[in-house]
Amino acid sequence: MASTRAHLLSTTAPYRGRIVAATILSILQALFLLPVPLLLGYAFDTALPDERKGLVVGIAAATAAAVAVSGITQVASMNLQIGIATRVGKDVRVALYRRLFDAPGVGGRFGVDLNALGVRRADGQDTA
Repeated sequence: MASTRAHLLSTTAPYRGRIVAATILSILQALFLLPVPLLLGYAFDTALPDERKGLVVGIAAATAAAVAVSGITQVASMNLQIGIATRVGKDVRVALYRRLFDAPGVGGRFGVDLNALGVRRADGQDTA
């Protein structure tokens, strides 16, 4: 378990800033939705029975704004998360390829494809 955690932390180390940003955006997205039920409750319990049309319009606008901002932060967070997952996945594949092609007796035709991807052996030589 400890080695798995250490490996995960070392793999994601170059992306810690992005991971923190995505986490903050996810939290903000949830926070922007918190007032929506309260606003709707106030609208149904107070503004509508008292026929305060201006207040109902204001509550509707505030609710729409909160949902819109929440949606924007959700899209930004998802874009960051997808980018992180893609980059970490590529890093893991490249590390695996390097480890595989550094094994004795391995390389050959597969190494040519890896050279095209920019993958080099641990000693800096081409894989083929």
